[in-house]
Amino acid sequence: MKTVNNNKSLDANQNKTSIAEDRFMRAPHGGNLTAAALETGLEPHEFLDFSVNINPLGPPGCVQDICSQSIRFLGEYPDPHYRKLKKSLADAAGVSTDWITVGNGSTELIYLLPKILSPGKKVVIVAPCFSEYERAFQQAGAPVLHFNLEPSNKFSLPVDKFLFQIRQCPNLGGIVIGHPNNPTGNLLEENTFQTLNNFCESRGIFLIVDETFIDFSTSDKSFLKYTDTNSHLILIRSMTKFYSLPGLRLGYGIMHPKRVIQVENHQPPWSINGLAQAMGSALSQDTKFSAQSKSYIQQENEFLYKKLKEITTIEVFPSDANFILFRLHEDIKQQAQHFFETLLYQGIISRNCGNFIGLDSSFFRVAIKNRNDNQVLLSRMHEYFQLNGN
Repeated sequence: MKTVNNNKSLDANQNKTSIAEDRFMRAPHGGNLTAAALETGLEPHEFLDFSVNINPLGPPGCVQDICSQSIRFLGEYPDPHYRKLKKSLADAAGVSTDWITVGNGSTELIYLLPKILSPGKKVVIVAPCFSEYERAFQQAGAPVLHFNLEPSNKFSLPVDKFLFQIRQCPNLGGIVIGHPNNPTGNLLEENTFQTLNNFCESRGIFLIVDETFIDFSTSDKSFLKYTDTNSHLILIRSMTKFYSLPGLRLGYGIMHPKRVIQVENHQPPWSINGLAQAMGSALSQDTKFSAQSKSYIQQENEFLYKKLKEITTIEVFPSDANFILFRLHEDIKQQAQHFFETLLYQGIISRNCGNFIGLDSSFFRVAIKNRNDNQVLLSRMHEYFQLNGN
């Protein structure tokens, strides 16, 4: 196992994007409508943005009322202890309030997590994974290693191989893995998780599970029930994606109370503004919207997955989230940038995944949107491959 540089992978066959110089193809996140408009000359409202993974149903109907009722919070300091918000989230999750910590988006919590590691401890990230984990630990000076999941195995974690390799990693302090994973969309098998969970608890290794997209999954396979048996298990979640409020910035973590204290000791005061606290408190109790969204996502997931599978020039991967990953077949993978730009100039923004460790530029992720928008995407893709596919 190589541990010389922070970027070194446990897998020697780490992929690299072949078109990293293109500013759109190597963008760290999706959703940059301003850049897309400047590049193409189209207006921002003319784009269908499949690069951002938010709820296609939009915000719940109660959001406008909550905003109107909460306008007074702009004229006073918010609760620095987030008591009402924490209680609402705890009630929804079925845990005690002291097991909840909140952040200005899940990203703030990701950047606080390195603070609980002992100096010099290494972190293994199961890749591909949301890029901010690597950046957060690297900025904190923690050596970062990667274990790359294989497309040929549908990005499932081979737990025996994984444990064999990390047992050879001295001074290991944490493991990061997505559930459902971004950008692959797959869930961890429960028996795989149990094996990994037991390993981490017995060795005092933090197991950080990103459940940012768990609300979109219809299978209700959160690992929440394991938090009371493993004091080193940390679940990271987001509210703004599911409720289609990315501008609000609200995330939370579920972890042992002593971990909550450790995290919050490093958190700036008033991270969560008053409006976000009020919104989060109300939305976490909206079970009707949650059920409606899950049903809709499942329906559109099945539709989009089935139709993408009909395009013979791409390989499509099953997903338990509100997005789907696919890749161009080997004989046309050099068309990745052309494919991306052709759709871009037609008002379709996709997410090229070439800058995800473990993937290359032939991989693309598209969000699940409403039926009309999904059909427009499919139509543009069919047109492209009819003209350019092999």
